[in-house]
Amino acid sequence: MADTFEERLADLQRKERIDKEINSDFVSKTVKSSLFFDENSEIDFLASQRFPNDPLASYKYRFIGDELYYEDPEGDFTQDGKRYSKEFVVPTDSGIFGLNVPNNYIYPNLVPAATFAADLTGGLKGAQLGFRQGLKLVSNPALPFTKSPLTAALTVLGTTAIGGFGGNAVVGGVARGARELGISSFYNLPPEEIEEAYKDLLISSGFSAIPFGAGPSRQLLNKFRGKEDTLNYLLNLRKSESEIIEEAKRLGFDLTPAEATAIGTKARSIQGFINRQAETEKIFNFYNNRNARIRQAVTNFADGLADIKSTDDIGRVLQDISQKALDKVHAARKANAKVIYDSLENAPERIQFDANSIVKMIDDKLTDRALDPDVRKGLESYKELMFDADGNLITDLMSMHQRRSGSIGNLIATADPYTKKVLNDIKIQMTANMDEASDGVYALARKVYDPTQPNVLSYERGIIASLSKLVKDPQTAKAVKTLFNPRATESALRTAKNQLKDVDPEAFQLVKKEYFLQTLDDFTKGTFDEGLPRFKNFFQTGNAQKMVNALLEPEEVADLNKLIDLMDRAYSVAKSGSPTQPLRALEKQLMSETGGLGTGAINTMLSIIRLPGRIATGQVGDEILENIKYKQAESYYKALADVLFDPDASKSIDEAYNYLSSLGYLGGQAGARAVGEGVEAISEPSERPYTGKAGRRALEGDNLQSQLDSALESFTPSNIPIVPPATAVTPESALSETVLPNPDDREIARRLVTGRGGIGSLA
Repeated sequence: MADTFEERLADLQRKERIDKEINSDFVSKTVKSSLFFDENSEIDFLASQRFPNDPLASYKYRFIGDELYYEDPEGDFTQDGKRYSKEFVVPTDSGIFGLNVPNNYIYPNLVPAATFAADLTGGLKGAQLGFRQGLKLVSNPALPFTKSPLTAALTVLGTTAIGGFGGNAVVGGVARGARELGISSFYNLPPEEIEEAYKDLLISSGFSAIPFGAGPSRQLLNKFRGKEDTLNYLLNLRKSESEIIEEAKRLGFDLTPAEATAIGTKARSIQGFINRQAETEKIFNFYNNRNARIRQAVTNFADGLADIKSTDDIGRVLQDISQKALDKVHAARKANAKVIYDSLENAPERIQFDANSIVKMIDDKLTDRALDPDVRKGLESYKELMFDADGNLITDLMSMHQRRSGSIGNLIATADPYTKKVLNDIKIQMTANMDEASDGVYALARKVYDPTQPNVLSYERGIIASLSKLVKDPQTAKAVKTLFNPRATESALRTAKNQLKDVDPEAFQLVKKEYFLQTLDDFTKGTFDEGLPRFKNFFQTGNAQKMVNALLEPEEVADLNKLIDLMDRAYSVAKSGSPTQPLRALEKQLMSETGGLGTGAINTMLSIIRLPGRIATGQVGDEILENIKYKQAESYYKALADVLFDPDASKSIDEAYNYLSSLGYLGGQAGARAVGEGVEAISEPSERPYTGKAGRRALEGDNLQSQLDSALESFTPSNIPIVPPATAVTPESALSETVLPNPDDREIARRLVTGRGGIGSLA
């Protein structure tokens, strides 16, 4: 009895020691067992570890649900009169790398996940290569079988499938070879394991042959069938509007096919929608580069009006023309003004004005140490002219009038632009002091002499007379704007044109050039984005059109109108704004064109996946669906943006379709394989006993007879009757609420058991 007790105690202690050792090496055991492709080979390995001296220990194992159990007299789970314990006892520590993820989920899936990733990577790269090769084939005019749209489409899809299969086979084969090599380091590879690994590779490669994301597939088929989706529509539009697009290109900038077509077309809505998506570098660069090119196009138009480069010629010609035009009336104007000036000259008392404040004004400016040298020199010269030869300050009004009209005027006229402005400001203040000292008489004299005033002869109120005065001031920019005055009458404009052309036609062209350059600068002082459309809008007004028709030659008007029209097209599509109802409808249409897995198919797939709860559940699945859907849409929007904003991207229709949606492929592959997992999970029985070849390693090297003898000696006949009793478990009872509490799960399982509807019925 003691021996029996001691043996019993020793056996229990040995079992406890073994259990402790095995359970303490949870990670190693789970990772090693996850290397196996054959379930029975995995069980053989685990049995050899737990029961090293029992050649038939594998028969003590069975799956109950998703858990692997082994026979254990001390086990806490009873099934069919036998007690069982879990093979994998999860340690109490939490997760991997400190993450709160169950150990029993992470470690057993590390190796399968790596293999899955290898399959998808190899399949994707192979599919991409096959897709590109297929497009090359159907683009080859020497191959007659590609003339049929259906044949061409099948060719591309076929090469994509072959590439996906081959890529998966190579990369997946390497991954599986690494797994088998790993197994061989601690266990002799059984033939069943190698065969199962080979079958798994074939199945995985078969999945990779499904060309998800090709084109995407729907666009590819539409292309070859000649059916117009949005992408094809834009491509064909670029061809049909090529003349207008090329016309803009000749002027130096690009138009999108949407901008080139008529206002109110679908294409402009598409471009407006794409503009409102997340800003891409392509779109941003297109608009910014184009603004710079449009501004250059306007500059080129202005340069085309005159070959003369020096702006000094403008002042010269304006002065010459105005002088000749006013020679006949100048004497009369001078005489009228002279009467007033003489009254000031001959006044009983000489009129004195405040010259001290002017000198102080100059001195204050000279105290600035950072003053420009040219400005300083000009101020010093102006100050010298405020004194007579004896060094006395000139306060006599008419004495200063002579210097104001002569030497001071000449000083300002010959100064550089910035110095000219500083000196002119002083002259203006000095003139104001002279007006005040004479009670306005001096101002009246100047007003009578000024040809721009209403009381002057009508001819002197004309454009040429105004130009004469401004040049003398001189104010070239204002002079040009005085000539190009949209508020002037058409008659006055044509008169000025004819007078200027009579004197110097070439110089008149320079004036026109200067006008357009000045106007462009005025409108684009802020941003090109705002200024160029306003420049375009200005020349579309009635007054501006009247002005250019009067001052420009007919061919120049035609060139300007062409430029303005193309600019109008370039700015015809809004770059931003809130989405409107039509745009929402367009978004729905574009989403339907994205190809890949359809929404219904993905939803069905996720419903199946959620049942066993192996890969995705609930909200996670929904997020996967949305991510796939919108990433596919993003890929499609990028293709549309390429056709719209990149002229080189659509040199051929094939190039525009030369992409394979990586996410569509990966998402489709993951979904398709997950469906297989889900079907397997709901179709396999809740209890799966070992069905392999137990004791293969222990019996290796023995002859067949010795193996049979050993097996028979250890075999214990079952007391279960051959004819199942009435209480035996039936397929119907296996579908009870205890086994499958969810009614939907029981419905799906019932269809699988009875063969009603198959996978299709799950939808």
